[in-house]
Amino acid sequence: MVESADYEPPFVVGTPIADTYGVFLVGIVIAVFLYGITCLQTYFYYISFPRDRASMKYLVVLVLVLDTAHILAVCHTLFHYLITCFGKPERLDETIWSTFSFQASIALNVTTAFIVQSFFTERIYRLSSPKTRIWFSGLVAVSVVAHFAFGIGENLVPYYCQPLVSNKDDACLAAVVRFFKIPRMTQLHSESFVPIMFAVSAILSDILVAGALCVLLDNSRTGIRTTDNLLNQLILYAVNRCVLTTAVAIAEVVCFKYVKHPYWALALDVIIGKLYTNSFLASLNSRQRHADRGMGHFNTVELTTAPSSSVETPPGPNTFKVRFLVVLVYTEPT
Repeated sequence: MVESADYEPPFVVGTPIADTYGVFLVGIVIAVFLYGITCLQTYFYYISFPRDRASMKYLVVLVLVLDTAHILAVCHTLFHYLITCFGKPERLDETIWSTFSFQASIALNVTTAFIVQSFFTERIYRLSSPKTRIWFSGLVAVSVVAHFAFGIGENLVPYYCQPLVSNKDDACLAAVVRFFKIPRMTQLHSESFVPIMFAVSAILSDILVAGALCVLLDNSRTGIRTTDNLLNQLILYAVNRCVLTTAVAIAEVVCFKYVKHPYWALALDVIIGKLYTNSFLASLNSRQRHADRGMGHFNTVELTTAPSSSVETPPGPNTFKVRFLVVLVYTEPT
């Protein structure tokens, strides 16, 4: 590969590795720690909710498999740079898209986020009234799909669309292709459109999901103290989840745009996928906490798994169908 005569690899001129791959290593260590929490939460889920429907159990397994594959991919990436390239500082700045591990980790992160966001979008659909269901859940679904599209576009377009892209083709598509043709990690800043739009769509989808859940839960208040306290807890969970993932996504955008080296943004990207996974599992496992609270004796039909039921009258001129969602049944202690 021909490079300009004045190009000097940053590691050759003395950039401390602690400011580059040291940061990336810290991000992976944090991700591995969060992966351990994911495994623990998965174990708690299966011992606490053996009666959940099969589709929910399969979804939990799928999320765990994706999370495991992501950890393996980022660890392979780190092994390549810190072990395979040991003693070869000029190679530490080379991108390794051809090894597939790094873009695979990005694709796995995006897929996990899409599954988790789709799960919450489906809850929003069920909680919404028939009059607002399409608009409420539709707006959230559009933002979730946009997040997924920008993320997958970073990974699939270079392999399947590169022969179709010329210098005069669509700017967005060309930017994605050029992003994966960049030979140096320190040159990633030259293509900022796609990764920034990817992060912005992630922020937007998180805010819309949390906002919709908060509005729907707040409108479900009954005036009964115990039920309202439970709704307050659910609203708090929705807000906390949004704040955490949104804060990391914003930090990723800021680091990618303004920090000299891209490794800070890459480290945050490794972490954010684990936040989505754990927020999903925490939403499932939190049902046990609500059921175990000392405020009455609870018999729960869980919000996260309860199907939408229907009652239909026999066929006739006055036929009607009533749809309802059972959220919580409780009895006060006597």
